[in-house]
Amino acid sequence: GQIFANASTLLFFWFLGTGKTFLGVKIAELLLHNRSVWCPADQKNSPILMVCQTNHALDQFLEHIIQRLNLKEGTFSVS
Repeated sequence: GQIFANASTLLFFWFLGTGKTFLGVKIAELLLHNRSVWCPADQKNSPILMVCQTNHALDQFLEHIIQRLNLKEGTFSVS
């Protein structure tokens, strides 16, 4: 696997079954719980972009995020 990171971007690539969804959910959870640190005070919302190779991977990620954070309908959008 490989990890690429800078101040505003984190990319990680690993093989099947190595915990990419788990790690992505943990990172998103950390970002959302610490929004005041990285989201400017004058902005109510700042988007987090999640890019997946397959729709299945994105579905799994969103299902885990919704479950872990008790998100309600309308909290996020999928495009």
